[in-house]
Amino acid sequence: METIKESSRLGTFLKWCVSQEVSDIHLQVGKEPWLRIHGKLQKSHDSMLLCSTNMEFFSLFADQFSRD
Repeated sequence: METIKESSRLGTFLKWCVSQEVSDIHLQVGKEPWLRIHGKLQKSHDSMLLCSTNMEFFSLFADQFSRD
C-alpha cells in the first residue's frame, strides 16, 4: 500500500484539508487550488500547492509516495 509522506507539501496540505472538511480539491498548473468546503467551491489563497510547470506539478505527486 502506498502512503503520502506526512511531512511533504502534499501531505501537509491534505492534513489541512481534512481539518477544514474539504471534500474536493481542484488542481491546475499555474493556478491556485479550488476547494469544496461544505458544498461551496472556493479558491484557496494558500500557494502551498501552486506549481508553475507541468514537471513541478507531476513531481509534487510522484515524489511524495512511499511504499509501506
